Amino acid sequence: MSKLEEVKKTFNEAIAGSSWWSRHIGSQFVDYLCLFVAKIVERMAAISSRALQESYLTLATKRTSILAGAETEGYVGRKAAPSKGCALVTNTGTKRVTLPKYSQCVADNQLRYTLMEAIDLMPQESAAVEVQQFEVSKMNYTVDEGKNWLAVAFPQELTKRIHNIIVRVNGEDWTHVFKFRNTDGKSKAYMEYYKPTDQLGVRFGNNNNGRAPATGDVIEFELWLTNGVTTLLDAQYLELIDMGIQSAYKDQLSIKTSTSIIGGAEPEDIESIRNNALYSPIYDEQIAWDSDYMTFVKRNISGVTWLSIWGEAEQEKLTGTPDVRNINTIFICAYSADKTDEILNQEIQVLFAGREGYNERYKLVERKDMPFTGTVKGKLYPSSNPEWATKVL
Repeated sequence: MSKLEEVKKTFNEAIAGSSWWSRHIGSQFVDYLCLFVAKIVERMAAISSRALQESYLTLATKRTSILAGAETEGYVGRKAAPSKGCALVTNTGTKRVTLPKYSQCVADNQLRYTLMEAIDLMPQESAAVEVQQFEVSKMNYTVDEGKNWLAVAFPQELTKRIHNIIVRVNGEDWTHVFKFRNTDGKSKAYMEYYKPTDQLGVRFGNNNNGRAPATGDVIEFELWLTNGVTTLLDAQYLELIDMGIQSAYKDQLSIKTSTSIIGGAEPEDIESIRNNALYSPIYDEQIAWDSDYMTFVKRNISGVTWLSIWGEAEQEKLTGTPDVRNINTIFICAYSADKTDEILNQEIQVLFAGREGYNERYKLVERKDMPFTGTVKGKLYPSSNPEWATKVL
């Protein structure tokens, strides 16, 4: 039975009990009125069906729906990553110069850069330091009323630039955990979440799973804000930003890039967020399940073009001899088209740092690039031009 016939039947049954309306059953007026209502019903049914599809992560097409499904799974997309490189810092003055870690600089491209190491230089002394393209911004939030599951979301314009968040409550660092795993009511921990409104947020516990900030507590959010994919060539000067006592050193410090600062990455795209929320919720950013180190590395480090990871048995096949030093050792070799080997290896080392409790050792293996010759054989259609194919190759 069609929608129109269903509407006609229902409408006729409804007006059959009325002495006045029953006279119009079968009339052109009732037929067209039923047609009008049937079209409304069909349209609303289609809209409702489409809206229902948006509630399924596999069928959703709207960004907000996909992000809502990802939040349900507790998945937070990979954040923007800063470009990295090295700079040479020289004390050109006659006095000792000291700078704290994460000192801020600006380049001619008007982007902020951060010195990743503390500086302590005597006159005419130089030091090579790592530089990353991000600026440090701090926000304070005072808890007006203590409550369970306190959540603080950051504005959209900041969210798309956030690379890292450091949370301090009353000046004390709290720890980022995944869904409050392995916490109790005294654990000074928080989790991150991502709202469908494209806002990254921080959520605290309920004094059962993670401690809840009390009334009057001051929460400080230190945000590392990056512009993602940027390039600053070598031999470019960086200028210290006026930061109180450091301003006295501006005239006697020379900061010059010794390598190009490259290798940044944009935040994770929406289709990747969908797939990771569907198929990767088991990974909690702490361990590699069933020795799946490939997924663990690629999920946490952007721009990995090629990756190979192997264990004790494979290593002994390569060397041809058993070695007790291979026991519980994970060998890692990687390549990125966007980052230098030094930067990529450093990121991998940081990723696996602090996991000694898993009784595993992680060893980075130097990649050996070998030239090879490839032979291409093909067949052209009669309508094709051989010169075009040659140019493409």
